[in-house]
Amino acid sequence: MTEATIRYKAPEFEIPPQFSLFGGDCRIKGIALCVTGIIEPPLWYVVFKETVLEEDCNIRKAYVAVKFPDAVKLLEGKKIFDRMIIDNNSFSFNGVSSEHGTYQHFKGNRYKVEAICFCPTSDEWFVYYRPCYERAIAESFVRTVHDFKSPVIFNNTDHPRFVRVE
Repeated sequence: MTEATIRYKAPEFEIPPQFSLFGGDCRIKGIALCVTGIIEPPLWYVVFKETVLEEDCNIRKAYVAVKFPDAVKLLEGKKIFDRMIIDNNSFSFNGVSSEHGTYQHFKGNRYKVEAICFCPTSDEWFVYYRPCYERAIAESFVRTVHDFKSPVIFNNTDHPRFVRVE
């Protein structure tokens, strides 16, 4: 995706070469535009991925979504939350379970779900996903799981907002 096609540009900030949230190896997976509701100015989330090797030699992955100003505080070493839920590689909402994969939006565009993230400052779960097409308004998005799974009315008919296609 070329930068010229991006309508919203993610904020820039200094990223430390190595850091940890929970005693593991942490990396920034992406900076995503929040598309739950209509928010002006745009609300950005930083999605962190931390890999933790546990005592039983299991590797656990934690995905954390943090609003942009709080993410900068976190990178500066400030504590902004007390707890975390790990191993959130799939999610379940109202009895409907979903996993990573490609989903089609009810308007036709396809998106690749890359992570399910927990936001510890709001206690909400987010879906982190990227467009599979050119000319998207941003390089990646976050949407609450509730919003991702909620039906929409389109052409006077109820439709799922996203349907898994791959």
